[in-house]
Amino acid sequence: MLLPVALRPLEPLACRCLHTTSVLCKNKAARVQRSKGDKPVTYEEFWAPHYIGVRKGFNAVNTSNVHGFTHNASQVTVEDFMIRKIIHGTFLNMLLMDHIIIKRRHNQIFIVLLLKGVNQNIIKYYFLKGYAQKLLQYITKQIVSIEITCYPEHEKIYKYI
Repeated sequence: MLLPVALRPLEPLACRCLHTTSVLCKNKAARVQRSKGDKPVTYEEFWAPHYIGVRKGFNAVNTSNVHGFTHNASQVTVEDFMIRKIIHGTFLNMLLMDHIIIKRRHNQIFIVLLLKGVNQNIIKYYFLKGYAQKLLQYITKQIVSIEITCYPEHEKIYKYI
């Protein structure tokens, strides 16, 4: 017995359709939105994303995608994400402009931090640095070195846009 068309179960489409759009060759991601001239930005934030490696540096130097070393590329990416989360939690409200620079050389991880304030509480900085180093060494099973640079907040500002 054949059911009427309205009562038949839905069948998947037999043909697939190809949708195309025009190409937009413009980098919109990671740009700082322009405002009325009251928004402070750093040197790296000021330049557009396509200037990475030309006028601005990399915040994470990751060479695990080089030919022959791709066996741990995903592990390195996850470790970098975890390192950033641990550093953000350890140095809560002390980081300046959210820049954590991670560099890897052989079996070592170098982390560079820019912190607010100049000589406010040096003992606290050294304690948190040692704590974060030991914690990250235990988790990653690699040698971790953290370098801290303290800036007054107004010196890190490159321009107002």
